[in-house]
Amino acid sequence: MQSEELALRCGNMHPVKLGAPHDAARCMVIGRGRMTGLEHGVAVFPDSRMISFGGMSAKQLPVPNFRESDYAIVLHHNHPLGDSLSRADLRLLLGRQDLVRVDVHGHAGFWASCQRIGLSLPGPQATLTVSDAASRAISLVERAVVDRKIDHATGSAGLWLVVMALLLELDGVLVYTLNSSQVRAMAETIIQ
Repeated sequence: MQSEELALRCGNMHPVKLGAPHDAARCMVIGRGRMTGLEHGVAVFPDSRMISFGGMSAKQLPVPNFRESDYAIVLHHNHPLGDSLSRADLRLLLGRQDLVRVDVHGHAGFWASCQRIGLSLPGPQATLTVSDAASRAISLVERAVVDRKIDHATGSAGLWLVVMALLLELDGVLVYTLNSSQVRAMAETIIQ
C-alpha cells in the first residue's frame, strides 16, 4: 500500500484547485503518467511558461537545470505508484535555488506539495537534512506499529514519507501540504 492507497482507504482525498497553469501541469503529468506508467514532470515558471520533461523511469525523474535559474520554479510530477514526496524530491527542493515548490500527483487523485522556506542548502547539507528526517520517520513509524498505534499494513504504506515531510516542516525548512487531512492527522499522531 502507498500513500495514495492509504488516503483512499481513509476516504478523504479532497480535490485541490492550484490555479490555471498548475492545474494544467497536473493534467499533463497525470495524463502522460497514465499512458506510459512512467514519471513525467512539468516546470511552471512565474510567468506561467511551462517546460515538460521525463518519461524515462517509473521511479526516477531526472530534472534538468533551467537556464532561468533566478526564477522561482514550481515543479509538478506524477508518481505512478501513488507515493508522497520522495527523499529525492525533497533533496531536489532543498538543494536547488531555482525551485521553490515541488508537487507530486498520484494517478487516483492524491496530491502533496512542499514549499521551501528560505534559501537552498548546499548539496551535501540537503542530502544530510533529508536523510536524517527519513531515518527519524522510519523509526517513528516502526515504533507506532510495535506500540500498536497503527496496523502493519498502514505502517508498510507510504506513511513514513508523510511523516518525513512533516518532520522537515517541524524543522522549519519547508511547508508540507497534502489533500488528505486524515493521513496528515495520522502522521502527526505518530510524531507526537
